Amino acid sequence: MRSAALSSLVAGAAALNNGVGKLPKMGYNTFNAFGCNYNEEALLDMAHSMVDEGLVEAGYNSIIFDDCFTKKERGDDGKLLEDPERFPSGMRSLADKLKGLGISAAAYSDAGYKTCAGYPGSYGHEEEDLQTFSEWGFDYLKYDNCYIPFDSEVQENVYDRYVRMAKAIASRAAKKDEEPFWFSIYEWGWQQPWIWGKRLGHSWRINGDIKPWWNSLAAIIDNASFQY
Repeated sequence: MRSAALSSLVAGAAALNNGVGKLPKMGYNTFNAFGCNYNEEALLDMAHSMVDEGLVEAGYNSIIFDDCFTKKERGDDGKLLEDPERFPSGMRSLADKLKGLGISAAAYSDAGYKTCAGYPGSYGHEEEDLQTFSEWGFDYLKYDNCYIPFDSEVQENVYDRYVRMAKAIASRAAKKDEEPFWFSIYEWGWQQPWIWGKRLGHSWRINGDIKPWWNSLAAIIDNASFQY
């Protein structure tokens, strides 16, 4: 009986099965330590620390470039732009340097018109932004939920905006005959993503921002224990 119940629990929490994301992505996210104030030097310092401390060998082998890593406006062609002042080597070169250390580069974007910090969001630019992220060497997308269009105007709810990116990821993988992006849904738990997230992505957020102290982590663990 216990075995059957455990199997049911695991199956219920299973994520999208499209060849990637079979295990949780583990690594480092820039947001709590740096906010918007990070650059190439900071990321490489962190990467070397992860290697030196044995974290990469233990499986913590990803760095998420969180909010603010692009220029604040799109180019004339509508594409995201690199920030040469903060990342002088260029995104692809930086991603390759991380890869040489055994670390994958992960991108951040948003299901709205802007990111939470006011940088370009991917709503209406899903396919072209995936192309840019791929060219820059990213294989994972953290997808936030700020500056979203009014549902009454676009006739889409939160779920539908994540469907847009999930479809773009699947379409790109099929056209390019390559592995799809890992897709991490950062919807904040507003519309119970633990129910529908597994149809679209590989992980999903269940509540608000985590803070860099134990009480915040404990609250998330407590919350999750009642959902799975």
